[in-house]
Order: sequence, then C-alpha cells, then structure tokens
Amino acid sequence: MSRKTPNRYFYIDGVNQEERLRHLLKLLDIEVGYDSLKNIADTAIQKKIPPCDYIEAFLKAVIALKEEGRRELWIKQAKFKALKTLEDFDLLFQPSINEVQIQELATSRFIEKGQNIIILGPSGVGKKHLATSLGIKAIENGFRTKFFRIDELVGDFQKISNIDTSQRFLRNLIKQKLLILGDIGLHSRIDENGSAFLYKLITKRYEEKATTIFTSVELFDKWDLFGSPRRTEDALDKIMEHAVIINITGDSYRKKNNPKELESLS
Repeated sequence: MSRKTPNRYFYIDGVNQEERLRHLLKLLDIEVGYDSLKNIADTAIQKKIPPCDYIEAFLKAVIALKEEGRRELWIKQAKFKALKTLEDFDLLFQPSINEVQIQELATSRFIEKGQNIIILGPSGVGKKHLATSLGIKAIENGFRTKFFRIDELVGDFQKISNIDTSQRFLRNLIKQKLLILGDIGLHSRIDENGSAFLYKLITKRYEEKATTIFTSVELFDKWDLFGSPRRTEDALDKIMEHAVIINITGDSYRKKNNPKELESLS
C-alpha cells in the first residue's frame, strides 16, 4: 500500500518548537523522530560540531532508517520460508562448497551479469539455506527478490481463472531481478497447463536477462517441468547458457542438528 500524499504542505504556527519540528518531520515523511533529532542536536552542541556536520549526521540517520525499512519490506515481500543468512551457513560442514565462490556470489554481481545459479544436492544439505541467504544479500544490494517452491508457484498460477490476472502474475515474476525456485524434483509431475506456464516464464526471463536460482535434488537433465522433450531441451539451454552450478555433496544439516535422528536411523 502506497503512503498517502498530503493535499498541501503547510507550516503550523502558534505552538512550541517541539510540536513544530514534529509536524515538519511528519510532513517530510522522515521516520527519524523528534527524540532522535534532539539527541543528535545535543551531541552536536556538546562536541561543538559544525552546523553542516550536524545536518549530515541527521540525514545519515534518516537514510539508515529508511534503508532498514526498505530491506525489511522487501524481505517480507520475498516470502522466504525462513530467514537464513550466509553468516549462519557452516561452510566447514560442507567442504564441497567453494567459499571464495560463495563470497563472490554474495556481492550479487551474478545478477548484474544475468547469470543463473543451480544448487544441487540431496535433501537436508543446505540448498534452501544457501539460496535464501543469497536472496537476502541480493535484497541488501538493492535487487528485488521472490522465493517460491516450484509446486507452490504452479499451484498459485493454476488458481487464477482470469486471463488478465494470470498475465499480471506472469509479468510480476518476469520483472523480479532475482527469482528463487526451490525443491525441484521433490514433487509430482506438473500438468500441461503448469508446464506451459513454466516454459513461458523461463523464456521471458531469459529474454529479459533476469536471474533465477534453482535448488534441486535431481540433476538438471532429469527435470520434468516443461511438458515436452522439445520445450525441456530449449528451456534447459536457456537456463544453462549463463549458469553457475553448485553441487553440494556433504552430509545432512538436519542430521547434524538432530543427533537423535541419527540414532533412530542406526
């Protein structure tokens, strides 16, 4: 929901300075409140900070708060299943992962280049964690991101009965700078309607040079997403043309974090 724009900007008079400042901050849509403004001013007085430095300090505080608000909003809109960061990812536990490569991906330059990422590996090795953490880094670096399990994405599309609405749904997915599609290979075969939708989505994002991260328990040449052999070959060619492949071959995080599960399996 967009914020309401005032019909006119007006200055109030006849009240004390605190109320006037609070009113001005509200008019300018500045989220740093009067108390923060006063604290910065008090510090400036105590340390004899020049007026321009005081103004700069205040504006930096405004920008920091607005940036934090943007980050929180975009993360919420991304609809991650859980908030997982790279700092929480135990690279030592998964030695098959190239740490230098991951740190490079964390810069989000792969999005600027239009490169896809395919993260392969059995269940529980951290594919979704890694994909989510790269998605959060992308948001921090200024790229809008959306996360879907592949079955949820197709399910959401199939619930739409109106053509105009389905076209808007597709356009919204195409314009996302980073789209994360998870859990490929864990769900039943997708019907023709869903397959045609996925093929169109991949084709349009390829034309727009938009980046997609895929996580899968199966090698990409076994993906059964696009209906026909011809569409599958064409879609995989488009996905693989600018792709980084990360194959995680380590042990399960779930077993690491739940030793009782190991006991039950022994």
